[in-house]
Amino acid sequence: MSELLSLAEIESLISRLTVADRTRLIRIAQKYKGRIKYEPEDLVNEALCRVLEERRSWPRRVETMPFLVGVIKSIASEWKQDLVEGIDVEDEGAKGARDLSRDRNKADYCPLRR
Repeated sequence: MSELLSLAEIESLISRLTVADRTRLIRIAQKYKGRIKYEPEDLVNEALCRVLEERRSWPRRVETMPFLVGVIKSIASEWKQDLVEGIDVEDEGAKGARDLSRDRNKADYCPLRR
């Protein structure tokens, strides 16, 4: 068995997130408000998108909430650095910018991509 979760396993775990889980993730993301230019909901959605697009590897041994919180923290740090460097993550032409619309084949998973 692989040390990483498959996409089917990831989709299953994310589909089982409760309203309370999502609320908790948004509250955690609120800690970064003011340090990044996006709303906490955007940060949570981006974390879920990157996980569903398999841009973040999910080790089998890591539980759902700790993993997602780690992804949120990592993206917040990335976006904060982009803000410091003056890179707009929505500007596909910016050198080093993170493309929020990468891999359009999986756009249906991600609320930010619609």
